[in-house]
Amino acid sequence: MEARPSLHRWRDDAGVLQITEQPPKGRRYERIERDTPAGIRVSGDGTDTHE
Repeated sequence: MEARPSLHRWRDDAGVLQITEQPPKGRRYERIERDTPAGIRVSGDGTDTHE
């Protein structure tokens, strides 16, 4: 089973909001799921077909 990717939201000593891939040590944090929202589809090979 593959782990679901997530981010961690927390505030540093100065009260600045931080969002990191690793949870902070010794701090409270909120886990944020990184799943693509329903209804959004990403496709293609990255080449621009518009002129």
